[in-house]
Amino acid sequence: MPTVITHAVFGASLSTLAPPSIPRARCAAALAIASVFPDADVLAFSLGIPYEHYLGHRGISHSLSFAFASSLAIGLTEFRRVAITRLQRLWLISLFFVSMASHGLLDSLTNGGLGIGLLLPFHEGRFFSPWRPLEVSPIGVQGFLSGNVSAVLASEVVIVLLPLGVFLLAALVIRKVLARRLVSSLKRNTP
Repeated sequence: MPTVITHAVFGASLSTLAPPSIPRARCAAALAIASVFPDADVLAFSLGIPYEHYLGHRGISHSLSFAFASSLAIGLTEFRRVAITRLQRLWLISLFFVSMASHGLLDSLTNGGLGIGLLLPFHEGRFFSPWRPLEVSPIGVQGFLSGNVSAVLASEVVIVLLPLGVFLLAALVIRKVLARRLVSSLKRNTP
């Protein structure tokens, strides 16, 4: 799996695409937590649930169906008191889906583990991407601190964080250009 850092940064960065009426810091925090949450399944080890079990690590909590159900629940409850349109709420739910689904998809790019249960509960197979450029991060704080952290972080910076930064910069530029055009258009059309 990529580090918790990369998962959280990816999730939080999606807040730049959220509807403007959503409090940005709250949205970033919620998206970061959502993107990291699938790794709560490491508790399965302490419960005696084997890795390869559908409730084990990288199992159902890393699936697209779990991301879908969780994003609906979060989108309909977490920001229910924020005044947004139905379309904006759907957009927010979509951002939470991308945040949670990104966890399993990023994990599938690593060079370790037993694969990701992306299609659970509909298909029991575990998958890896055909391209696996990310160094797998050790599980747990002790494993992380004693492992080769620099190689893991270096692969994440090059493969995930730099492209993410370029994408977000482009999205912000496009958003500003569209906002300027909208304001210009409104000024021209008002008497």
